[in-house]
Amino acid sequence: FKPENVAEGEFPLVGTPEQVRERLATFVEMGFDEVVVEFVDFPETTSAELFAEEVAPAFR
Repeated sequence: FKPENVAEGEFPLVGTPEQVRERLATFVEMGFDEVVVEFVDFPETTSAELFAEEVAPAFR
């Protein structure tokens, strides 16, 4: 699923925790209340831990 008002290539959430928070905030502004996140470095947990510690708390 890709909302019509989101340009191609805007879906990957890549960057610093601050950049990812800003991108997720735009989805919240569009009315999203859930997102599914997949970490490409699995089975490493570094990205998931960083997301849990520095991104997710901003949206609770």
